[in-house]
Amino acid sequence: MKRLLLLLVILFAIPVWSAQIEVYVDTDAAGTQTGTSWTNAYISLSQALQHEETDLTDAGGDTMFFNCRASAGTDDPNAAIIDAAGWITNATCYPVILGVDFPTNGVWDTSKYVIVPPVNTAAITIGENFARVINIQATGSSTGTASA
Repeated sequence: MKRLLLLLVILFAIPVWSAQIEVYVDTDAAGTQTGTSWTNAYISLSQALQHEETDLTDAGGDTMFFNCRASAGTDDPNAAIIDAAGWITNATCYPVILGVDFPTNGVWDTSKYVIVPPVNTAAITIGENFARVINIQATGSSTGTASA
């Protein structure tokens, strides 16, 4: 009985890891735009979010990382939307938007990944309960605003 109890304690103490899905966004990529590598990266975060929207809680849960960069300094001109109608998330399974070329000194750098949406449009709109945005530069025009 003690062995069974010990086994149950050990089994419940082992964390259950969700899968980590990597998606690549590079505004300067020239490949197939499938998001499977830097060569074949999507060319905008908006495009990636639309093509990849899914139920991340299905089959044990996943976290999907959208790795964003601008290898030649081209701005991403499209507003990005995480739409509640297409995504299903929870507190442990959600999309993560990550600027992988964010300036190391934290100072604005136009040669890095920047979302520059149309006038009076939010750079990133999150309509789902769970999402994370890390190290993304976003700007509005002189007559517009940017928000994340």
